[in-house]
Formats: sequence, C-alpha cells, structure tokens
Amino acid sequence: MQLRTRTGIIINLIVLILISIFFVRECCETKDLPVIRKLDQHWMFHMAGENRQYPAKTPGLVHLDLFENALIPEPFFASNEDSLQWIGEKSWIYETYFNASREMLQKKNIHFVFEGLDTFADVFLNDELILQADNMFVSWEIPIKDKLKTDSNFLRLIFYPPGKLIEKRQKEYGIQLPQARGFVRKAPYQFGWDWGPRFLTAGIWKDIQILAWNDARIEDVFIEQDYVGKDSARISARVEIESSVFAEAAIEIEVKGKPNRKAKQKINLIPGGNIARISFSMPDPQRWWPNGMGDPYLYDYMVKLHLKEILLDENSGRIGLRDIRVVNAPDSIGESFYVEVNGQQLFIQGANYIPQDNFLTRVRNQDYKKLIKDAAQSNMNMLRVWGGGVYEKDIFYDLCDEYGLLVWQDFMFACNMYPGNKEFLVSIEKEAEQNVKRLRNHACIALWCGNNEVDEGWKNWGWQKQLGYSFADSIIVRQAYHDIFDSILPAVIHQYDPATFYWPSSPEYGWGHEESMTHGDSHYWGVWWGVEPFETYREKVPRFMSEFGFQAFPSLAAIDSFAEPKNQHLDSKAMKTHQKHPRGFELIDLYMQRDFPIPGDFNAYVYMSQLLQAHGIGMAIEAQRQAKPRCMGSLYWQFNDCWPVISWSSRDYYGNWKALQYRVQDLYKNVVLIAGSTEDEIELSVLNDSQEKLQVTIHMRIQDFGEKIYFDSLFKCTVESLGKTAFIFIRDCIMPTRGECKLVLITELRDKKGRMLDSDFHYFCKPGQLFLEPVQFKTEIKKIREGYLIRLEGNHLAKCVFLQFEGHTGHFTKNFFDLPAGHNYTTRYLTEERINDPKENLKIICLNEFVNGKPLGRKRVHLNKY
Repeated sequence: MQLRTRTGIIINLIVLILISIFFVRECCETKDLPVIRKLDQHWMFHMAGENRQYPAKTPGLVHLDLFENALIPEPFFASNEDSLQWIGEKSWIYETYFNASREMLQKKNIHFVFEGLDTFADVFLNDELILQADNMFVSWEIPIKDKLKTDSNFLRLIFYPPGKLIEKRQKEYGIQLPQARGFVRKAPYQFGWDWGPRFLTAGIWKDIQILAWNDARIEDVFIEQDYVGKDSARISARVEIESSVFAEAAIEIEVKGKPNRKAKQKINLIPGGNIARISFSMPDPQRWWPNGMGDPYLYDYMVKLHLKEILLDENSGRIGLRDIRVVNAPDSIGESFYVEVNGQQLFIQGANYIPQDNFLTRVRNQDYKKLIKDAAQSNMNMLRVWGGGVYEKDIFYDLCDEYGLLVWQDFMFACNMYPGNKEFLVSIEKEAEQNVKRLRNHACIALWCGNNEVDEGWKNWGWQKQLGYSFADSIIVRQAYHDIFDSILPAVIHQYDPATFYWPSSPEYGWGHEESMTHGDSHYWGVWWGVEPFETYREKVPRFMSEFGFQAFPSLAAIDSFAEPKNQHLDSKAMKTHQKHPRGFELIDLYMQRDFPIPGDFNAYVYMSQLLQAHGIGMAIEAQRQAKPRCMGSLYWQFNDCWPVISWSSRDYYGNWKALQYRVQDLYKNVVLIAGSTEDEIELSVLNDSQEKLQVTIHMRIQDFGEKIYFDSLFKCTVESLGKTAFIFIRDCIMPTRGECKLVLITELRDKKGRMLDSDFHYFCKPGQLFLEPVQFKTEIKKIREGYLIRLEGNHLAKCVFLQFEGHTGHFTKNFFDLPAGHNYTTRYLTEERINDPKENLKIICLNEFVNGKPLGRKRVHLNKY
C-alpha cells in the first residue's frame, strides 16, 4: 500500500515538473516578432486647391468624411445622388503626422503596407514620392527604413478623379470600350448599375500599416490539401519566407482539432524569397461540409518561424478539410456543370452577392455576420461573389467557412471589354496573384470565375457594331480578352491554387442560344428582360442556373429612409432615383397585371410587388430543383443591396427580408414537398437532398377556402438519400368539376416520428383570380426572452399573410405565409425592443383584402401614400 502511494507521488511530481518545464519554455521563449502599427489616427483631409482641412477617418472614403463633417447631405436620401457627382470629379488630399518608436527604428527592415487605396493616388512620405497607386484591388508594400524619422513623419496621399485618367488611357489605347470604366481597376458598380447609384469614391479604403522586422518573416502560408478522405487526409504547408540573412531556421506547424497534429522542418535561408514545405498525414479527419450536408468543421493552425531558438514570426488561421470538385464534362445532354463535396453530388442553392454598400468602409463586422447568418438560415449553401463589385474582406470568407457556405468567386470583371496593353495586364496579374493567395486557404472557395457576362456581351450584345469597330479593332480587343481570361488568370490559378476549378466566363452561352439550356451555366433573363411569363421558368431549366431574377420594392422602412411621405409615389423624383432600371416600374406593373391585382395604395403596392417577386422566382426554383440531376444549381439574382432601392434583391439594404427571402427559406430546405398541376393531372414531388433515406407520410387534401374538404388522403413512401419520389393523380378523379378558383390543395410531409418536414399550398389559378373571403384574425402575443411569440387563427383561408410592427426593428422568423381556416400559426418576432401594447401595434395584411375573383389588370390609381 505504501509502495503504491509513493509511486503515485513520484509520478505526480514528474508530471508537475514536465508541465513546469513546458510553461517556463513557453513563457520564457525569446521572441523577435515583427512590429506592426496601424496608421488610423489624426488624419485630416481637404479638396485640392483649398486650404481648410477637416478630420477624416481611416479606413474611410471621401463621401463619408464630407458627410461626417456636415459638408454634404446624406448621399442616399431622395435624389441627392445627382447633386453629389462633383465629388468624384475632384482631387482629394489626406494627411497625417506620426512618430516612429525607437523599437521600430531599430528593426533591420521597415515597410509601409497600403492594403487598399481607392484608386489613383500619389503617396508622399516626408515630401518624397514613394508610391503611385492605380489599382483598387491590390495592396502595396514599400520599403521606408531610410526615409523614416523619429518624430513628425509626414504622410500625404493625393487621390485623383478617375474620369480624366480614363480619358487619357482611352486616347492612348486608341479604341473605345463598351464602358469606359474598363480602363481602370476600380470597382465597376461604383460607376452605376441598374440597381445601384453612381458614386465615384476615393480614399484609404483599407488599413495602412507600418511593418518592421529583423532577419526574416513569414510572407504567406498555403495549406495544400493533397488528399482528403473519410479515414485519412494528407496536408502540405507551403511557407513563403522573406529573409535578409544566410541562416539555418526551423519551421513548425501545429494543427489543432480532432486530431491534433504537429510537424517541424529545418530550412537554410538565403537573402530574398525562400519556400519551405512541410507535409504530414491526419488519421480520421473531421471533414468540412457545406450547410445542410453536415458540420463545417474547422481546424486552427499556427505556423512558427524560429532562428537559433528565437521566434521570429508566426502565422495563424483556420482550415476546413474537404475535397471539392466542379464537374464540367460532355454528357448525353450536352455539358454538365455540378459540384461534388467529399464525393457527394450537391445541388447548389443560393444567390448572387453584391457589395453591401456603395461606401464600403461603413460595412461593419456585425453587418457581415447578419448577412451570412441570414444566408445560412435561408438554407443556402453557396453565394456567388459577383464580378462587378470587390474581392470581399477576410471576414466575409471567414464567416462563409464557419457557416458552411460555398463561394463562387468571380474576378472583378463584368459586362465590359478590357484593354490589353502591357501595363494593364501586369496590374491584373498582380491583382489576381494577391487575391488568390489571400483567399485560397478558405474552405468555402469552390471555384474561380474569370468574369461576369464579358464573353456573352462580346458575342451577343452588338458592341462591335455600336462602337464602329474595324476588323483590326475587333482582333485587338478580342485578343486582350484571351490574354486576360484564357491566359493570365488560369495561369495564376494553376500556380497558386491548382486544386480549384477555373471557369473563364459566366454564363457559357447567352440566354438566347439553345446551348444555354444544355451546356455549363446559364443566366436566364427571358423573364424580365425578355418579358416572358413566369411559367417560362418551368420550360427553361438549364444545367446550372447562375443568374435569374425579378424586381420588388424594399421594405417600407427602407423607403422611409430615402423618401418623405409626400414623395412616396412612383412619379416622384426620389422614387425614380431609387429605381435604376429604365423599364423597372413598367415591368413590375406589367407582370402584376398578369398574375396579381394592382392596388391603388402605395403601401399595398409595395406589398404586392414582393408577393409578385416571390411567386415568380419561387416558380423557377421549384422547376430547377425538380429537374435534378439534369439541373444542379440555382443562384438567383440577387441576395442583397448596396443602398435602399427597388431591385432584384430578396433582402434589402437594411437586412429586412422581402417575401422572396421567406419563400427561398422554404424552397431551399433539404427536404421539400412540391405540388403542381396541369389540366389533366396533379403531381406531388418529394425531394430529399439529405444524407439519409427517409420514411415519410404525406397528408393530401383538397378543400375550399373555408373548411369544406373534397378530397382527403394519407399515404406513406420511402425517399432515398439525395433522391426524389413523385406521385401523379388524375385531376378529374379527386377534384370537383367547377370552382377551381375557390379550391386549394394542401399537402403535409412528416417523418416516421410525426415531425413536420414540409408543407405546400397549391392553387389552381393565378393569385389574382382567387375567390378569397375577408378574414377575421384572432391573435395571441406573448413576451419571450428573444422578443415575442405570435399565434394567429383566421375564420377563412388567409393567403400571403404579412405581419409587421411599424416603427420597430426586428425580424419575424416566418412571414408572408398561407393560413388555412381554423388552424393556428405560430411565428416569433425577434427584437431587443419592448413594444407597448403589441397586440394593438401588430399590423396584418393579406391578399384576401385585394382579391375576390375579379378580372386582373385593373387600372392603377395614383399611388400616393397619403
């Protein structure tokens, strides 16, 4: 007994000694890490030619600085956009003074790092020109050790307007481009789009840092996933090191998770660039899965650089272990286009993403988190970062990794041709290299795409004729296209991210060509641009739909932010300023005449436009999902807005969900039930995109808008994993012969434990033709921790029920829903606010108020709110 006790004591002492040695080593490790200092204080700015200076924020942009100093009105309000164009035509000067610490000055190497300058800027340090920037999408690193002083270093940036430089470059090139903005590497959408304003921003849009180090530093770490399987993975860390000495160093990498792994390797450094590679295996890896397929598991990694037991630098990040393939190959239909993750085919469901603001620096981290969380909660598994915006900040991709959202990443080229002179191509190569290296470790990156609609525009939009190109002009412009998208960009991908798929241009074929339905990806704009009816979506189903969409008004709260009550009608200048499509109001009205009633009240018109959008795009998504595996992707245009506007978005500038966002949340679930009908048949489809086989029960009933039931059936079936099961019924056998506009088919899908998986309401005529009865609602509202719990019941079927608490900020978990007569419906209102008398403040609107089987296309009265 005593022996055992003494042995235990000895073991414990040994453990304590080892732990102490470890902590002493960790705490006492000699460090000579780089010194990093942000220059984000004491900035002033002024317009060139003027003496008076004003405080500025960095990162920041000139429009925001002018607004913060009360020198201009809110740019987004009313038609202020028109009166603020002068800002983009002026030069602006930003200045600051800073001291350099003794610790920094003693370092052997000191660099300025300009992470992002928008766009044309001369940079002076202590009145010496050190940089001439001309690309918004690149970072600039400048050695400054011999230029720094201890006190009062003077940094001055002069930003020039892009217009004059565009004119100069076009004159030198000698050939006009479809859009003159193609001559500059500046976010294309800032020049205006059919959903966005024209604000030519200028300023320090990303951090400025001073970086100082001694013998060596880590420049970049690339975690290459050589193999990722269910039972094992093999990883290589490719570490780029900049050294100023000849020395033997050691690289160490630690990956923390399930399991933990650590590896170490020596490297003989030489002055300049060095590359070290460490490879190791990981048994039983936790794989990263997209949203809806599994856990998006992330490992933390840390890479350290040691020189003679001195820690010189470290680099950390997160990785998700996964095997992503984009399969694009000839097949019996034409040419496939689908995504495989960890060996599983994945139906892609998501949307196109644009920048969240015209003034990028006011997008906060919490805005990114809310947007990505909304995408995940809407059951999306991909966002396409569209090529007319910007390469997003790191936090965007960090959150996509965390929430399991794949990213289709465009390079920033859209709807234009580009010059092919040497300086321009060199700048593009630098831009591509920097951004590929910055983003390639992210688990979310599924593919790189060269451009948006550039090839389609060249082949189908008549640019050559419009611009009067000679044969020689066409050869030169087309060669520049090949140089960029068929040479430079794929070469960069091959060198720096070889495992990731590269797609030269989206779409592969224009929507007017038959091949757009059989080959690659498609942007189908026959609905909207082509004025085809929504039903066309059921026929035009491509292999992968990467763009399609329809406009709707934003929330009333968003409209209130830019239009006074007296201007809330379609003919006001404020409203026209916030509708950028030349036929936008006309097309919304035309489609509304076809399918919905046209109300005479502005608020109701806003509501109806959202129902119209959800109706049409919902029809498209249903058709695309039902066509699996022929069609393997659905990315609608567009997810978000860059300002408050009437647009194609499902989520407005302030993050308020339109009706479409709620519809998408239902249609993008892993398991969905979709009903459809023809003159002769009724079809039910159960789609199962989960990893499990399902035993389900379907409850199907046809009833009127009260509680009279004409057909009621309950049956069971099995739906295979990643499969589909369909049922067809003869319509005349289960429906009354008359009164179809007074009937609804309600179906419910439950699992073997009775849990509701999905439900569907199918009507037998257009929404505007339904004979809906007025509804009296009973409401119960209960205060809960996260907001309010709301229960509704109606005495008749209520279609498209919309709930709102005017004047309050929050989010309904369910909205724009159908409620059968005599049934309860429960939703939550998530808010941090306390609402006085919530029952009185709850506003309820439904389609029943506007529809009673009357003919469609009634003349609209003047849509003034008051």
